[in-house]
Amino acid sequence: PVCIDSNGSDYDTVLYVRSPECGSDAELVCDDDGGDVLDSQVEISATAGSTYFVFLDAYSEGAGTDWVLNVALNSCP
Repeated sequence: PVCIDSNGSDYDTVLYVRSPECGSDAELVCDDDGGDVLDSQVEISATAGSTYFVFLDAYSEGAGTDWVLNVALNSCP
C-alpha cells in the first residue's frame, strides 16, 4: 500500500490518482477532505514497476499557494 496526503497545505485540496491509460477506469481513487481538516488523503495498492499520476488540486479557484504532498510506503492511518 501507498498512502498519499496533502496534510499541511494551506488551502482546501482535492487529491486523485490516475493510471497512464485513458478510459473510464483511468482514475484509480479521488478524495476531498479525507485527511486533516480540509486536506485530502488516498491509499492505493501500488504495483512495483507501474506508473501512477498523482494530482493535487484546489477545491476552489483562488485558493492558497502553499501545498504539501506526503507519500508513504504503508497504509494510511
